Amino acid sequence: MERTSVDGVQKNIQEILARSPKTRIILHGIFPRGEKPSPEREAITAINRQIAGFAEDKRVSSSISATSSSSPTVRSALR
Repeated sequence: MERTSVDGVQKNIQEILARSPKTRIILHGIFPRGEKPSPEREAITAINRQIAGFAEDKRVSSSISATSSSSPTVRSALR
């Protein structure tokens, strides 16, 4: 599930920027499921970390904290 989700997000970003190079994209993370640590929560955290890495492009911002272990942390998307 992880790689498929991350690949899909990356392909969407590439397609949007190819069609509209001046567009700014703001990425939001997947919210965790369940109350306690679980394999599903770990998978979501891993996906969010990888998605946050796409913000290295100046046209892509992320509201995801790459170091968050449980839920997405909102931070400024404006640079």
